[in-house]
Amino acid sequence: MAFGAFILIVLAAILAVLGLYVAGAVSLLRKLRAGWGNWHWPARIAHLTMALALIATPYFAYKAYDHSVIFGFVPAPLVAKVIEHRTERLLGVGPGGNETGFIVYRLTARSAAWATDQGSRLTGFLPGGPEQWRTTPVLVEGDKAGRWQRGDVMRSDTKVPDIENYLNQYGAGFRVERPYAEALNRAMNRPGSFYSYGAGGRFTLVDPMGGKVYVAYAG
Repeated sequence: MAFGAFILIVLAAILAVLGLYVAGAVSLLRKLRAGWGNWHWPARIAHLTMALALIATPYFAYKAYDHSVIFGFVPAPLVAKVIEHRTERLLGVGPGGNETGFIVYRLTARSAAWATDQGSRLTGFLPGGPEQWRTTPVLVEGDKAGRWQRGDVMRSDTKVPDIENYLNQYGAGFRVERPYAEALNRAMNRPGSFYSYGAGGRFTLVDPMGGKVYVAYAG
């Protein structure tokens, strides 16, 4: 089957599901309107609960999907306990648009202790292995991709990595809350952490000593 035909089938299936959802929601709302005056309060509450659940389902489904995607950025076998901080900004829509974001995960105590115990061997356990993961300090000079420059021109004081430079490659004016920026900058500039570059302009740093994983993306 051609890829184009497959995409059309998927889109048709999505539209069919959306159509059924809308039809069901409209039907339930009409039923509520028609029968509200004739129902006792238990029946009213039951039908109103069903209507609210139906309306809220897409939101909770999206949040569950978003949660799984965001936690999927944490490299296995590390396990994050919670998202400690998250902020993002969308610049433009469609081709040429850029999404910039910054996420801080707190590892479980067990995962952080395990990562710390591995030392430099940790790169062998992370996805892609030593070819994908490098040890800190993060190298800025000689980065031909220009990932650590702010806007179009490398700042004259950019001898060491600064997360806001990375996030402002496209002049987004993106700001990171000071405590998180300072913690990540320290981790990038001292030995003991591990970092990699990924698709979509993603930069990931594992800080075992701090028990954190940082993900920044500008793409």
